[in-house]
Amino acid sequence: MSGYSRAGATCLVLAPVAGVVSALVGTPVSGKAADLASTFTDHATAARTGLAINAIAATLLLGGIVWFAMACSHRAGRLAVVGGTLGVLGM
Repeated sequence: MSGYSRAGATCLVLAPVAGVVSALVGTPVSGKAADLASTFTDHATAARTGLAINAIAATLLLGGIVWFAMACSHRAGRLAVVGGTLGVLGM
């Protein structure tokens, strides 16, 4: 297994884990603006940490999707391009 494949597979494994951690650490989001503002001011550190971990998870998932599409391109080139494009745009 090459380093490129190992990095892509690691992105695909760590992205969901980071997403779950982000949901556990972050503050709950309410539909009301006043509740949201008070939650962010009362729990600023947790809100910032959750948003930062969520951004990391999104970046890892993006890298994993691109790697997966490139890894599949030798078998079904058009399908890999379409799947990779839809996966990236769906984020």
